[in-house]
Amino acid sequence: MKGTEGGLSSGSGDVSLPSLSNIKAFLNFDSIVDQKRSKDLKSSSRFVLGVDADGLQITGTIELITADNKIYAKLVSLPPLLLSFVSSLSDIQDQWMMIDLNALKEQYGNEFGVNINDEELEEQLKALTDEVNRLLAEKTIFDIKEEYGREEIGDITTEHYLFTANREAIIDIINEYSELTKQYVPEDKREDYEQSIEQSLQNFPAGLDQILAATGGLSFDAWIEAKSGRLIRVKWENTIAPSNSSDMSEEIESVDVLIDVTFYDFNSKVKIEAPTEAKPIQDVLSTIISSFIPDSLFAPELPIDF
Repeated sequence: MKGTEGGLSSGSGDVSLPSLSNIKAFLNFDSIVDQKRSKDLKSSSRFVLGVDADGLQITGTIELITADNKIYAKLVSLPPLLLSFVSSLSDIQDQWMMIDLNALKEQYGNEFGVNINDEELEEQLKALTDEVNRLLAEKTIFDIKEEYGREEIGDITTEHYLFTANREAIIDIINEYSELTKQYVPEDKREDYEQSIEQSLQNFPAGLDQILAATGGLSFDAWIEAKSGRLIRVKWENTIAPSNSSDMSEEIESVDVLIDVTFYDFNSKVKIEAPTEAKPIQDVLSTIISSFIPDSLFAPELPIDF
């Protein structure tokens, strides 16, 4: 389409994306955790997220730090394709953003009229955690399908197993856990909560069956340290086809999924500190949102003469 200088031009066109037959998504991450203080855990993580759709690769890198009951996030790198649509994101790249969990708890507690008592909440969480641990100890969620013997991961001797999900045990745990949570719901909200839970439990077996069908039974490899029984590595790899998932378009031939996590350097000395130049995330988001709103939208009305 061409137009002359100083004139007006108009036209129409269609932009279509090629059909995608194969999608590969990946997430690579490194994370260290400081557990010296059980009530003040700190972590530092770096995530690389990517999608490969028929050769078109889109990746981005995010850094996260948790410390002092706050979450700090930084967009290290962003896909050029995303920046072309939202150019204001480039202004916040490499800027630490802070989420204050205590402030959020207080804010939403006030908005919903819920008075959150920290001591009471801690007691309830501890009691619920103890009950969940009891449930997990009594049930076998994953059965050992194969035993591959000993393998070395670095300098750690491990036992390599193939686990598969136990459908009946998962359903039992969800049912019993749902009953446990009812006692922690305020009396005036319990009836609505019970109705919601009952509806969810009715649909859960069918939803679980759909997940198991899509994942081929939810089997994964695990490497357990022979000496301590500590989990060293877990790997899940699968190809999900549209025929196994009603939520996927039939135009997509398959989605390849690979999750491979290795835990190492236990008991190493680490030092994690909160960023000193972090901005509240609401301030950062307001900058992005304002970029979509033209300045003239809030300009005073101009006088009109007839």
